[in-house]
Amino acid sequence: MGLVIFLILSIYLSFKIILNHQRETYLIKIAQKIANIGNRRF
Repeated sequence: MGLVIFLILSIYLSFKIILNHQRETYLIKIAQKIANIGNRRF
C-alpha cells in the first residue's frame, strides 16, 4: 500500500519537474528539510 503511494508521488513529482523546471530546486530543498527533520527524530 505504501509502495503504491510512493510510486504515484514520485511519478507526480517527476511530471511537475518536467513541466516546471524552475521548481526542481524548490522540491529538492523541501526534500532536504524533510530528511533533516527525520534525522533529528532518530
